[in-house]
Amino acid sequence: MSKPRSKKTSSKKFTFESPLDAKKRAIQDQERALNEKMQRAQQFIADAPRKQEELEKRRREELISRSNHNLRRVDATTLLDRRNYEHKLNSSFAIGRPRILKHEKKQARLKFFSLCLVLAVILMWLCLKFVL
Repeated sequence: MSKPRSKKTSSKKFTFESPLDAKKRAIQDQERALNEKMQRAQQFIADAPRKQEELEKRRREELISRSNHNLRRVDATTLLDRRNYEHKLNSSFAIGRPRILKHEKKQARLKFFSLCLVLAVILMWLCLKFVL
């Protein structure tokens, strides 16, 4: 003879959620999301000065390594440029390329034209010597 089977009732209870409860849960989800977003923003603000210092330190080190690399050439303009860079390192100005000074441009132009003149004189001398 078989045992009578007991009826199993479902352990899950279906609860009816009112519109107010749904709104309340939605507002809580939004609040949770906003709190997470605010925490990330506060963390970003707290980390900003440290990241800025790291960036400036990296720029300074790169600039120093570049200036040390360029010191292999012994030239007065190189030393002058290095002093300009060191000044920028100690100040709050943005780090950039050194400006070419006006007198350097004038000197370069003078050298170019004087070399062109010397070349023209040598060519004229060669023409006169071999043609005549």
